[in-house]
Amino acid sequence: MNEETKMQLILFKDAVEHMSRIARVLSLQRGHFMLVGVGGSGKKSLTILASALAGCVLETIEPKKNYGKKEFKEDLLCMMKKAGVENKVEL
Repeated sequence: MNEETKMQLILFKDAVEHMSRIARVLSLQRGHFMLVGVGGSGKKSLTILASALAGCVLETIEPKKNYGKKEFKEDLLCMMKKAGVENKVEL
């Protein structure tokens, strides 16, 4: 990444601790993680990095304007099919 963007990645101690927790949970058998909270705190960035370290595929549900229970259930069902039926959990 350093060669492509010419930027250095600097992680604070708390960020490294959170990322290691996320990677540990994701590397467990049937390890799943749901992060809920305010935007802009770095949850998504740390999760992307931790999932790459754990060798997992990252799936996200992003609500849109008219997003309701029906759409959530459809997205959740699609994710469960990928993980359970198609066994697409590793890179």
